[in-house]
Amino acid sequence: MAKDTKKQPRPKAETPKGFRDYFGADVTERKQMLDRIAAVYHRHGFDPLETSAVETVEALGKFLPDVDRPNAGVFAWQEADVPGGGSGDWMALR
Repeated sequence: MAKDTKKQPRPKAETPKGFRDYFGADVTERKQMLDRIAAVYHRHGFDPLETSAVETVEALGKFLPDVDRPNAGVFAWQEADVPGGGSGDWMALR
């Protein structure tokens, strides 16, 4: 019996609402601006800092829409069980 398979259309690449792509000269100008700002900070004694995009739900606490349901309203997940007992922490995107 032959399968009646219709080819699924390829998903259209779309930028999510609220986001935009930067191209060419815009990228170059933005990088130059950020480099200039960073140079001013560095000149005044500040060091660069990069932070994680992930935080424990406990640390985000008051910023979450529903503390009793940490995975509601934000992208959150529970880490796997920790070896030696106990369950993992709830993690969320900042």
